[in-house]
Amino acid sequence: MAGFKGSYKHIIDQKGRINIPAKFRRAPGTPESYVVTRGLNGCLYVFPVDEWEKVEVKLRSLKQTDPDALYYLRKTLPNTNDVQVDKQGRINIPSNLIKLAGLEKEVLIIGALDRMEIWSPDNFKKYLEECPKTYEEVAREILI
Repeated sequence: MAGFKGSYKHIIDQKGRINIPAKFRRAPGTPESYVVTRGLNGCLYVFPVDEWEKVEVKLRSLKQTDPDALYYLRKTLPNTNDVQVDKQGRINIPSNLIKLAGLEKEVLIIGALDRMEIWSPDNFKKYLEECPKTYEEVAREILI
């Protein structure tokens, strides 16, 4: 599967359902399962199951005696859920994750190659504004 890219605004309904952008969906008739989890900087990560399995391999390799690893696992795994795409192309975001990400009516779904990120538009704007470096500075550091 090609990487997720682009950004899309959608509405989260009262039952916590969000449409997966059509460009992010797989071929019709293919069962779609995702793993939704706490992301960084106030967003949610939505991984296709095959990509989540790669993350899980890394998580399983963490030392169970490392306090940082335990803290990370204990903050992440209780906020991780398997979700299925329904016939209308929606996934259901659990209420604890909606609250954690500060999601209200409108959400921003952005592609992040191996995953989607779900943001409150206000939180995403604030995140970009508060970044201590410019886009150009970061690009020079990571690409050159």
